[in-house]
Amino acid sequence: MKNKLIWLALLLGLGLMPIQSPLSHGVWTAAPMCSIRPGLLYVGEACVGKTIDDFFVVQNQGDQPFTINAINSSNPAFSIVSPLPMAVPAGGEVMVEVRLNCTELGDSITTLDFDATSASGPVQCESILAVGTCRRPICSKERPRLDFGSVAVGQSVKRSFLVGPDLFLSRRLIPGSSAVGFTINAVDSSHAAFSVVSALPMTVTTSSVIMVRFTCTEAGPQRGTLTFDADSFDKVCGKVDCHIDVLGQCVGAIFTVTNTNDDGSGSLRQAILDANRNPGLDGIQVEPVVNATISPGRELPPITDPVIIDGAFITLNGERAGSGANGLVLERGASTVQRLKFTGLDGDGLVVEEGAGGSTIKGIPARTTKMA
Repeated sequence: MKNKLIWLALLLGLGLMPIQSPLSHGVWTAAPMCSIRPGLLYVGEACVGKTIDDFFVVQNQGDQPFTINAINSSNPAFSIVSPLPMAVPAGGEVMVEVRLNCTELGDSITTLDFDATSASGPVQCESILAVGTCRRPICSKERPRLDFGSVAVGQSVKRSFLVGPDLFLSRRLIPGSSAVGFTINAVDSSHAAFSVVSALPMTVTTSSVIMVRFTCTEAGPQRGTLTFDADSFDKVCGKVDCHIDVLGQCVGAIFTVTNTNDDGSGSLRQAILDANRNPGLDGIQVEPVVNATISPGRELPPITDPVIIDGAFITLNGERAGSGANGLVLERGASTVQRLKFTGLDGDGLVVEEGAGGSTIKGIPARTTKMA
């Protein structure tokens, strides 16, 4: 008996005899052996908002069955589709289905850990890695929104923007981003004042210009969204999420500043006087003159009726305006003044009186603004 035990130990040590479970009714039985293939599972690619499934195999290389009670995923985007618990017969194998639910763009990875047991106790199954890619075709615009500014009621203007599969090369930064072309079939506008002029369908491979018309029929601010029905060339993802916000302000009249004169036709002073005389909300637009400076010889008249002024192209220099002169005074009405620059004033740049409550100030430093 002693010699038999010695020979048994030698065989086990040399790996010539399988490790066995304890005696069962006086008979040695081989323990279950769990083997997983592949050890690294690539489930493939799916579009964001979709799912993709794949399978891996659990093999029992022993002579005793075991049961997979649970499979735990370290990443909630992955789940096990196959019903559990699952029996794995001795010498047999089973297929397990795993699913990737794509909720975020990019590569997803998980570790799958197994809880398995047999009649003899716990069964060791090696963890495996599962990897997948969540894709989304890109529709990028050169700007987040299209602003038409102020437009007189009864008039319409056109503005354009660039659209492309990846104007900013974000595919280099975001794994799974799909920078392939697409076809814009149609467009849905949430506001009747905004419409696409460009001919559709339009195939976009690198970048294309889309022309939009804004038509003013009633006074007041107008906002909407243009949503494009677009099909991607990406075979994984059929549709492209493509939209742009549009906005504009419909006013009673537009008074244009065409020169830097102190007064007279085309001057800022005359535009303010005209807007004050015209009841209701008006707009004062400045023609693009790079680094233009207006130097009034005296203080400008106060604004007494609502107006929208975009001073992106001008600077008010008050060196000639006199002692205590302010740059611009909002006296009555809810106006909007933006991007106007002030320099050389003895008083304040922009003064907002109590009667002009509700006015909107954008892009003007607080240090040059006085609120009454």
